[in-house]
Amino acid sequence: MSQSAADSAAREALDRYARSYETRSPQRMNDLLALDDPRFGQFDAVSSGLLNADQARIENLILRNLSEPRMRFEDVRAAPLATDVVLVTAILHGTVGGVLPRESFANRATFVLVRSGGNWRIVHAHLSAADECQPAQDGG
Repeated sequence: MSQSAADSAAREALDRYARSYETRSPQRMNDLLALDDPRFGQFDAVSSGLLNADQARIENLILRNLSEPRMRFEDVRAAPLATDVVLVTAILHGTVGGVLPRESFANRATFVLVRSGGNWRIVHAHLSAADECQPAQDGG
């Protein structure tokens, strides 16, 4: 796989990730995540420990309760690992309201993408708070 193909895969997956968040759609997020893959795992900034597919589905339900969520990615880097596997790192900036008072956050994000059925899906996600990153401005 070429670097440009890896960059394209990263853009596609991160765009879908942000749109799933911004449209508050658990189903869109579930479709992006490779929840049917036994290798699936997710660490995030709010949960403790590794989430399996069933736990990720439940966590994604919170998307419905957010008000005016916004998300963007910066410093995106993609590395092709195999024909159908791409490693992506980025800084995720977002804003959220609804469950908590409106706040901005920044996470370091690492995703492993796999091509499945012609689409790029996330088989592994690791999100951790990035205190030293500049928080997103309102509007994501």
